[in-house]
Amino acid sequence: MPVLPGEATPGGTIDPAAALPGDLRHFAYRGSRTSPPCEEGVAWFVLRTPVQVAADQVARLVAITGRNARGTQPLNDRRVLEC
Repeated sequence: MPVLPGEATPGGTIDPAAALPGDLRHFAYRGSRTSPPCEEGVAWFVLRTPVQVAADQVARLVAITGRNARGTQPLNDRRVLEC
């Protein structure tokens, strides 16, 4: 993972599927971004099986992207689909 935003990663091929669990069942719903300006209309897909990452990986990601700026919101009239 790059250290700074926009920085290139060293060569090699990355297979994103290798980071996913075998069970790809998920929940899907329409929501919004978690950082300003928090626009609506975002399609969220949340895996039922959590993917574990190390604390240092999370810290590196937060250093690049920043923290979520918004807590959990009420469901209101949105539907959550089990896929």
